[in-house]
Amino acid sequence: MEDVVLKEISSYKLNEKNYLMFVDTPETDNKKITLYLPYSVNNINVKAIELMQNKELITKQIRVDSPNIIDNKLYFTLKEFVPFFNRANLILADGRTVSISTGQFYLQIYVTKDNVPQDKLKFSDSGHFKNINGKIEYSAQFSYKVWTDVEDVSIVLPDGLFPPLKAKDFKFIDSSDTASSYILALTFPEVEFKRHHVDSLTFEMLWAQKYEDKDAVILMGSVPIRLEDYSN
Repeated sequence: MEDVVLKEISSYKLNEKNYLMFVDTPETDNKKITLYLPYSVNNINVKAIELMQNKELITKQIRVDSPNIIDNKLYFTLKEFVPFFNRANLILADGRTVSISTGQFYLQIYVTKDNVPQDKLKFSDSGHFKNINGKIEYSAQFSYKVWTDVEDVSIVLPDGLFPPLKAKDFKFIDSSDTASSYILALTFPEVEFKRHHVDSLTFEMLWAQKYEDKDAVILMGSVPIRLEDYSN
């Protein structure tokens, strides 16, 4: 029965794209990734992972963080930057290898010194989004020990998605002696799903703080968009 299940998931193709940000700091140059699998493969033990782009090997530099696939999720850490992948070879504990579709992943590197002093650093309190027919709003709040300029926060969006992201509007909302709030508004037209040839798409947005000649990543937000969420 397990052989039948593994054969079925090997033939399944995920029709989705993911645009992720890979943060490279002096202390850290890795990326935690979660694969959401649309099929039941619970309790299959994964010993190692190889990432592929079609038939080309992209990297073996991966740490498996959850050997047992639970609730159709597989957690791993990418230990080096790669620009893309769309398949994964799962090397199982019993020696078998299963090749699966992951959907198309694109990664963009962001290099930071991550050296803003602790007393000046903004700390993420919350970040959430809403999406109504492609009109997306992502709001975030940050706290701090000492007040710093509210304009020292900026957002980085994946270059590969920039053309379809329309009406980008980033603004400061409110601040106090201990916290400040921001909101990013943009639209993702329904027609873009046809251009990308996908049914769903996820992108990350990186929130960065600059203080004098220093900088740090203070929040990484993830926004999933599905074609079925649009009203006709």
